[in-house]
Amino acid sequence: MAAFANSVFNRLEDLPVPTISAVNGYALGGGCECVLATDYRLATPDLRIGLPETKLGIMPGFGGSVRLPRLLGADSALEIIAAGKDVGADQALKIGLVDGVVAAEKLRDGALAILRQAMNGDLDWKAKRQPKLEPLKLSKIEAAMSFTIAKGMVAQTAGKHYPAPITAVKTIEAAARLGREEALVLENKSFVPLAHTNEARALVGIFLNDQYVKAKAKKLTKDVETPKHAAVLGAGIMGGGIAYQSAWKGRAGGDERHQRQIADPWHDRSGEAAE
Repeated sequence: MAAFANSVFNRLEDLPVPTISAVNGYALGGGCECVLATDYRLATPDLRIGLPETKLGIMPGFGGSVRLPRLLGADSALEIIAAGKDVGADQALKIGLVDGVVAAEKLRDGALAILRQAMNGDLDWKAKRQPKLEPLKLSKIEAAMSFTIAKGMVAQTAGKHYPAPITAVKTIEAAARLGREEALVLENKSFVPLAHTNEARALVGIFLNDQYVKAKAKKLTKDVETPKHAAVLGAGIMGGGIAYQSAWKGRAGGDERHQRQIADPWHDRSGEAAE
């Protein structure tokens, strides 16, 4: 799967014409890796873009660990990949992950305008593409500092039972001196073993279950009316807090004065119990 995706993204990146991604909303994981293969990236203000794979116990496997460091520089890329982060439009523009941000209704026209500029020679798209094909531009001192700091931070936050972040950092470090083709081979050699770990299976399972529950809840609550009355059984800390919040928001029944009469004593009792 990873080898096939890489072959597709490489063909996209190697097209003899300029390319651009017009991103309307989200570009996470494989979507982000596809976007990285194009020469230019234009996005809408609601953009969320990043590589969250390490949160699933794996690492980018479709070229993300190769292209992102060469596009942003080692420090910014390591922060995103090792932490499984995604960023919004402003931050993406600031670090160079996107080339511009426009309103959704102007996205298509804006992308076409950039392509015309590139085709006309006003933008040097070949120079824009070239760094992604070459070794990472870092001196020995810069590389030592960047990767030593990154490995130290990962060791503090991830621990020895969570191998994905440190594997990603070490892979990027080893691939830094390589061109695209060799670096992608190295990425694949690190990605495949991670995908078969118990940690990855567990984290992917949690993610899928979470998505299922969210979708189910959204479907079940689609036509449900907002409750106007509430009743609470139990007088502990949680029960008191729920009763207080319900009364305060006008959902405990009775008129406004009655609701406040309920709310004030429960508020006092919740505070006493918490103390």
